[in-house]
Amino acid sequence: MSEIRRKLVIVGDGACGKTCLLIVFSKGTFPEVYVPTVFENYVADVEVDGKRVELALWDTAGQEDYDRLRPLSYPDSNVILICFAIDSPDSLDNVQEKWISEVLHFCQGLPIVLVGCKKDLRTDPKTIEELRRTSQKPVTPEEGMAVAQKIGSQRYLECSAKLGQGVREVFEHATRYALLAKKGGGRRNRTKHFHSTAMDLNQLHQLRSLFQASLSTDLQSRHHAEAQLNQLQANPGFLSTLFSLVASADQPLPARQAAAIYLKNFTRSSYDHQSTRITAKPIDQSLQNNKISDQDRTFLKQHLLQAIASVPSSISTLLLPTLAVIISSDYPDRWPEVLPQTINLIGSNEFPLIQAGLLSLLEIMRLYRWSGRDKSQLRSNAITLSFPILLQLAQSLISHPPENYGLLPTPTSLDQANSNIGTLLYLILKIYKTSITAELPIFQQQQIIPWGQLFLAVIRKPLKNSPGFPSDPDDQDRWGWSKAKKWSYFILNRLYSRYGSPSQLPTNMLQYKPFADNFISSFAGPILRLYLEQVELFIQEHDWMSRKVICHTIIFFEECIRPKETWSVLKPQIPVLLSHFIFPLLCITEDEVCEFENQPEDYVRSQFAEFFEDICSNPSTISAGFLLALASGRKKTMFMSLLTFITDVCAKYPADHTPRDKDGALRSLAHLATVITETKSIRPNIEEFFSTYVFPEFRSEHAFIRARTCEVVRKFEIAGSEWSKQELLNTAYQGVTQCLSDPSLPVRVQAALTLPELCEHPQVHEGVAPHIGQIMKGSFPAL
Repeated sequence: MSEIRRKLVIVGDGACGKTCLLIVFSKGTFPEVYVPTVFENYVADVEVDGKRVELALWDTAGQEDYDRLRPLSYPDSNVILICFAIDSPDSLDNVQEKWISEVLHFCQGLPIVLVGCKKDLRTDPKTIEELRRTSQKPVTPEEGMAVAQKIGSQRYLECSAKLGQGVREVFEHATRYALLAKKGGGRRNRTKHFHSTAMDLNQLHQLRSLFQASLSTDLQSRHHAEAQLNQLQANPGFLSTLFSLVASADQPLPARQAAAIYLKNFTRSSYDHQSTRITAKPIDQSLQNNKISDQDRTFLKQHLLQAIASVPSSISTLLLPTLAVIISSDYPDRWPEVLPQTINLIGSNEFPLIQAGLLSLLEIMRLYRWSGRDKSQLRSNAITLSFPILLQLAQSLISHPPENYGLLPTPTSLDQANSNIGTLLYLILKIYKTSITAELPIFQQQQIIPWGQLFLAVIRKPLKNSPGFPSDPDDQDRWGWSKAKKWSYFILNRLYSRYGSPSQLPTNMLQYKPFADNFISSFAGPILRLYLEQVELFIQEHDWMSRKVICHTIIFFEECIRPKETWSVLKPQIPVLLSHFIFPLLCITEDEVCEFENQPEDYVRSQFAEFFEDICSNPSTISAGFLLALASGRKKTMFMSLLTFITDVCAKYPADHTPRDKDGALRSLAHLATVITETKSIRPNIEEFFSTYVFPEFRSEHAFIRARTCEVVRKFEIAGSEWSKQELLNTAYQGVTQCLSDPSLPVRVQAALTLPELCEHPQVHEGVAPHIGQIMKGSFPAL
């Protein structure tokens, strides 16, 4: 077995003969079918000057589509072959115009050998005639030698893989230069030398076929493919070949995606975990049988970040769980270089590289999100090293017009450039948000002014007429700028509610008291005023707000009710906020009315889903909470004003208000039931209100108002309301029982939920008990 190992990388235009040269040398056969390469590995033993060398041969793709993927091949190389086709003068021109600059950039100081391939075609009559039609002729040896001298090649050689002429000489000379050279290549990724087992072209094609079969609709084919994949796991070079399939742009996308998922499951089950963060078991328990070797772990760490930057988003998303596994297990002890590599990517000027760096840093921050004091120093070190460059990048992104900011290596549309900026800002803000989940390090406390200015600047960014703003409402929430705004609101809310409100700090967080005093006096007011400005723009339809941004805004308003410093700013704005912002959110929407009438089952499910969905995705639920906080937190000044507003809407319905407005008024009343019930002094007024504005709606022509009326009665019963007059209770009971046989399913459901609450009254219970079976059968015949 050879003790000396060297790595050779071969580059050149697509179809210039690189792969044929490698296959003829390593296998002794000439491939008749051309298959474009992304990167393939071969191994051959070469004996030169009495030394036996194991030469790792790395093939690459020359097409422009693979320019970002090709750098994966350069790290730790010892010699570079630059090839051109003798029957293609253009490929020789590209040696000077493209290939030498790329090689010098990534492999500075390495020996270069220029190779003219397809020597047999120089005298081929058909080739000569085809070139003559374009006023060209085959490359002469003198022309090749001149270019070799110009680019600083160690030697110029010619060969014919088809005839087997000059092939061995090429690799013998290359091996001699590799023995003299120092290891190099891969400027962005200098790591320890890694030698992987040969990745046979046939093995790659076999894997591709197996993953395609694993997607078959035929169950037997799927099971057979999965069984073969499980057997291949233990083979040397399996993981590197698997990764090659994932990263290969010339392979079918479904097969690459299936391979990426397999890689994710394989690493989650077989990586040597030290962290307790990754606890999920693999779907396929057979993946637990093989542990990933040190060499394969090194291979992944060398190439994963660059692959994330190079592959389509549909694949990079699938590679992120693999990155999370490796960071969780190996950072910082067994992968200390990932942080500087990440920072270098963030400091680049290309969108894919910056995005890959930000995604990597996000995983590092997630690693420490819930860590205890024993990891606080590691978290602080990572923040201190990376956050200054994050801030610098974010400030540059927010201050430069998209058309003046170079985020792509080639010109792109204004819409795409602006969308890219939004995506990067979103990731930066998500990293910051993750870093403050449990603690606010001293470094971030000291840097609150520039970061706070950034958050405010992102919130001020208009979206509605911004380049690239999606026209499809379903895409608007997913747009990069929309998510960047969402996280800016979230971060400011988090800083205020957890660290920045002195009166709300628990005893175990008093170390943040100086920060809180500064935040409440210097930042809370400007933040609140900016939120109010954004709401005004939204009300006037000058700008757009996502549902989650609306929720974060209202949550902050609620946090500002009790502290006197913020209440003085918020109080004068309450009338406008209530009538034009909060109240419209409490009214049933046109889409909900349509669903109520046409898909009643879905409507009922959506109402119960409220209890399980993300609280920050339902503005109506958040608005109801704000209303209750306002009525209870500032009862002396706000409670009666709220009741007056509700009464005014009901009194002017239907003359001046729509049925949807009446629904909003009833819903507001229902959410204030607890405060109203506790205020005994207004009981006569409330009972009169029910008689005048609530009970008549049991007979409303609008089914959604009948349903809301039942809900109002239920909420007041739950709150412990006591009726001073028996006829009021009878009216409520009769209205609910009438709704139990309503044609509308949502009305019947609300009535069925309300009846048990009314049965808490003995007189109602006695009247209902003998007829409960008949009542339920009439309400829900399917039962």
